[in-house]
Amino acid sequence: MMYSIAICDDDNLIIEQIADCLHKAFNQHNAEVIIDYYNSGDKLLLSIDNTKYDIILLDINMEPMDGFGVAGLIAVKDKNAKIVFVTSHEEVVYDSFDYRPFYFIRKSLYSSYVERMVNKFFKIISHETDVLVENHNSIIKVNSSDIEYAESEDHYITIHTHDGDFVLRKKLSDFEQEMSGFNMARAHKKYVINYQYVRKVDYVSGEVIMKDGKKLKLGRSYKDTFKKGLVQYHRTL
Repeated sequence: MMYSIAICDDDNLIIEQIADCLHKAFNQHNAEVIIDYYNSGDKLLLSIDNTKYDIILLDINMEPMDGFGVAGLIAVKDKNAKIVFVTSHEEVVYDSFDYRPFYFIRKSLYSSYVERMVNKFFKIISHETDVLVENHNSIIKVNSSDIEYAESEDHYITIHTHDGDFVLRKKLSDFEQEMSGFNMARAHKKYVINYQYVRKVDYVSGEVIMKDGKKLKLGRSYKDTFKKGLVQYHRTL
């Protein structure tokens, strides 16, 4: 399997060191990796429209645009992007949480941190699968990690993704079973929700608040199992 990674850093030496560690770490998982290098956030942003990366490593302390600024603009284009911040200044790690990074690499210990990051990446994607959907008279694959939630209506379900909605003629219970083990769970008689897109759960109002602000009903009979699954999901991050 081939994966694609972008490294954006204005320090050529650290780029080479991290790239070498990435090749070794992916090789341990019997996988290959293609790495693109950028020495500024502007150059990365110009290419991001035409290239989809599995992981994007950003140096926080770049100029003129720092890693936080670049991450914010990437999130507009692809809110599901796996952003990894790289820095020598460990005190900024807490500032990075606003951007929901996939991981954080300390340059002083880059080798061990890269290995841990890659291990986490493969652990995460092991909980992903493809769903076949019809789109304009053709069949396409939608990765389960791109599905925000599925909504039942009569004998159909609508799969909501950040790239659009797709309708399937299928029972929600069948879809729920197919997605078992892929970070999704039944939250209501009408909804199967992807934990990845949940911001929080309001148990008082009985609502699941999604990252985009959308509110979905949480059924009483599903509350305990949904809560347990959400806790387990966050423990794997």
